[in-house]
Amino acid sequence: MKISKLKTVFISVIFGLTGCGPTESSNPVLPAEKEASQYPAFAYIRDLAGTATSPDGATSLSFNIPIPTLNVDELEKHAAGDVLFSRKFNTESGVGPAFNATSCVACHARDGRGALPILIEGESSVRLGSAESLLLRISLETEMGSRIVPGFTEQLFHRGIYDLRPDSPGSGQADINMSFVKTVFVYPDGKTIELRRPNFKISNAYDAVGSGISALDNPDLRISPRIGPPMVGLGLIEAINEADILALADPVDKNHDGISGRVNMIDGKIGRFGWKANTASLRMQVAGALSNDMGLRSSVFSNENIAGTSLFINLIQRLVNIWKPLETEIADSSLDSLTFYSATLAVPQRRNIEDPQTMNGARLFETIGCTSCHTPHFRTGDSAISPKLSHLDIYPYSDGLLHDMGSELADGRRDHLADGREWKTRPLWGVGITQTINPRAGYLHDGRARTLEEAILYHGGEGDSSRKKFSELTAFDRSQVISFLRSL
Repeated sequence: MKISKLKTVFISVIFGLTGCGPTESSNPVLPAEKEASQYPAFAYIRDLAGTATSPDGATSLSFNIPIPTLNVDELEKHAAGDVLFSRKFNTESGVGPAFNATSCVACHARDGRGALPILIEGESSVRLGSAESLLLRISLETEMGSRIVPGFTEQLFHRGIYDLRPDSPGSGQADINMSFVKTVFVYPDGKTIELRRPNFKISNAYDAVGSGISALDNPDLRISPRIGPPMVGLGLIEAINEADILALADPVDKNHDGISGRVNMIDGKIGRFGWKANTASLRMQVAGALSNDMGLRSSVFSNENIAGTSLFINLIQRLVNIWKPLETEIADSSLDSLTFYSATLAVPQRRNIEDPQTMNGARLFETIGCTSCHTPHFRTGDSAISPKLSHLDIYPYSDGLLHDMGSELADGRRDHLADGREWKTRPLWGVGITQTINPRAGYLHDGRARTLEEAILYHGGEGDSSRKKFSELTAFDRSQVISFLRSL
């Protein structure tokens, strides 16, 4: 399909869905009695991203809609990025030599959260295949600091082109099998709920061939599973002024509220993207995913993702006559389109905000302390990507900071300034239709939580107080908190 046709389709679909689109008046001005009511002001907000909100907030394609205010040229650029985002790359188009996925949608189904592999009943584990929305970050954590595993990179690639490993065609640096560890949480009222977390076993490492010993067998190895996060609202996150995020940081907990959010600094800039806020710009995040996840080189990451390892050196020695190491597979124009697409996906409109249980759930959400990290409101500054993202009142429900989330969620692996117990507060906009977008999607960094309730119960560290208060609510009040989250 040519871009000109895509443009026509997008224009007709978008304006058919949205009419004139959301306006600044879509979020009602609160009358005096509501301002003085028992409910927090954010409970009344329907359009979480102002004019960058899509009225389609309840279908399986609700994350796949551009912001309604884009003009024709911007829609065309968005559509070009959409084509690339959906494209399945292969060896001829440059994927590899080592990779985890062959398309963006493999990790972000319909632009939503990813899902863990299916564990067949009766089987104790499942091997990660070629279309997973999960990857593993690895490092050696020692007293001298975090180090790259010798012979590997910071991401473990479980897939490879056919020629990468003559001993195991199709395998990458190693094979990965996933199983589950299950526990039971008991509420004070006696109700129980089963929790699970994925556990990973690495085998068939390329550097173990012959000797049987791999650098991955080092007891200092730390593994950090990461599931594909949702794509909506990313351009708005980038447009938040650094000063507004820094103003929320309290690294030594000066106010003694038990919350000590920190920024992750990347080359002098605040990290905004990634599960540990380890990337400062959306363009860098997109280029990094193309390189790490699919092995596609760009002007930002011009080297192969396994360059310098013996696995790569042996490969190019075998393919010396056909390997072209100086070429890139992703042109700057394509990287620009993918970045623009990622920045201009609309945030879906909230649902059921007039429902009494939703409103009371918002009150409880604030009362038990969730807004200490899931900060409701920001106002964007100037966006370098599009003026349509600038100067908007937005409600991402995230402070953009790192927080100690306790031992249950810890990966023990440092990432720039983030330590092994810290994670960035996830934005909650769109969380209520996560499983409308992808019915198998899971919550938290490794997809372990099957429900929003399970996700709450895994909060420890700085989130432990809110988890305790949530667990002490009546079953009905807990359901009201969930109702509020489902409205977002």
